[in-house]
Amino acid sequence: PVEPGRLALAMTRVCTALRSRSQDEQAQALRETVATLRQALNGTRTDSASDFWIKSAGGYARVDMRQILRFQADRDYVRIHANGQSYLHWESLASLESRLPAKDFIRVHRGSIVRRDRITQVRRGALASLVLVLSDQAEVPVGRSYLRRVRAQLNDSEL
Repeated sequence: PVEPGRLALAMTRVCTALRSRSQDEQAQALRETVATLRQALNGTRTDSASDFWIKSAGGYARVDMRQILRFQADRDYVRIHANGQSYLHWESLASLESRLPAKDFIRVHRGSIVRRDRITQVRRGALASLVLVLSDQAEVPVGRSYLRRVRAQLNDSEL
């Protein structure tokens, strides 16, 4: 047996709590965006610029940019591989690529971006393609349209 008045009061409290949490998340995201824009305008980078914030079910998770191995397209999301874990992040790979430091990351496929210093081996694949082996033993194929760029950026004329 449930008393309708108490149920209505409980539902009102839940709705209020959910709205305020959503507003807190939006405010936090807005603060982070403003901070990033201020840094870009000032041309300065602080240690917090090496952090990557990933929206998760319970809020946001901070991942050190230096720990990220690769980004992999996963439908409308990007799967971020770091610290032996993977995180699902809602953003396009192209948008993400524009925010990443080009000296640290390289786009190797329409669905993959890898961290340069985590490439441990470059192997020949089928039909003159390349496969990059990362420090976590993940094998990432290099797309045909990216072969020339990858060869030039890895500075190895024998690839």
